[in-house]
Parts: sequence; structure tokens; C-alpha cells
Amino acid sequence: RALACLFNLLTEQPRGALVRASYLEIYNETLNDLLNPASTNLLLRYETKRGPFVQNLLQVDCESLEDAMLVLAEGTRNKKVASHQMNKDSSRSHCLMTLYLMGTEEGKSGR
Repeated sequence: RALACLFNLLTEQPRGALVRASYLEIYNETLNDLLNPASTNLLLRYETKRGPFVQNLLQVDCESLEDAMLVLAEGTRNKKVASHQMNKDSSRSHCLMTLYLMGTEEGKSGR
């Protein structure tokens, strides 16, 4: 619902916006990119102007709600799960999908 609300709001804006998404997994104190499963054990960095960020975390463009939902599905499919007696699909990790919103001067036609 939150993604649908966001994209509905963005379509109402005259200036438009660029939306990018990343999906991060924290598993056994390591940072893994759920959109690029080969990218594991990423580093948490800090820059004064940028703040904290995960180095080499893949960000993908999302031009529509459908794109954002595909990112969510892909990341969820790639996260680590392990079974135990009470839950056969228990997640053993914490996941964070981040949306990056950037305004565009040209509006939507300039994407």
C-alpha cells in the first residue's frame, strides 16, 4: 500500500521524480545485496556530506509501481530462510528495502 500511495502521489506532481530502490539483507552481522546475490559481505561506510551508506549496494530505477513491486519480489526471493520446528520458512535475517527519491527539473518527460 505504501508503494502504491507513493507512486500515486508522484504521478500528481508536475515536476516529476526519479525513484531508485535497493534491497539490503543483514544476516549473521554481514550485509548482502538482495538484488545482486553475488554481492555479499558489503561494507558500511560514512561520508560527511552523504551520511552512512552501504558501499556497492545496487540501486535500480523504478519508473512505476510495477517496477517497485518487482524489486520487492526479487529481494524477498533472494533472502536467506531456514527452517525450525515451529516455522519451516523462518527468516534468519533482517531486510531493508530503501527508496531514493530525486526531483527532476524536466518533469516526467525528461526521464
